[in-house]
Amino acid sequence: FGRLADLPAEARDGAMVSVLRELHALGSEDAGFVDSLRELRFVPTAGGSLHRASELFHPKVHAAAELLGVEGAYPAGVFSAPDLLSALERLRLRGEAGRG
Repeated sequence: FGRLADLPAEARDGAMVSVLRELHALGSEDAGFVDSLRELRFVPTAGGSLHRASELFHPKVHAAAELLGVEGAYPAGVFSAPDLLSALERLRLRGEAGRG
């Protein structure tokens, strides 16, 4: 994953969507895999910056937009799809507004 940020956004996002959709199987094969993903900045926001899942909020947490603005609070694009949000929750996507 070291050069992930160097990839064009479409290729990067496509690769990470595939990883998230297979997260259960990949995490079962390698116990450290999920931990590695938790540290990786790959989730785009509406503002275009990349974040760890743990730095962002589930879209159901409306208070986050008040605190951080919509552009910086939530996963954007395909990463806001319900199946991917579920995988991001496993990577510690925030489910409530409060201390991180």
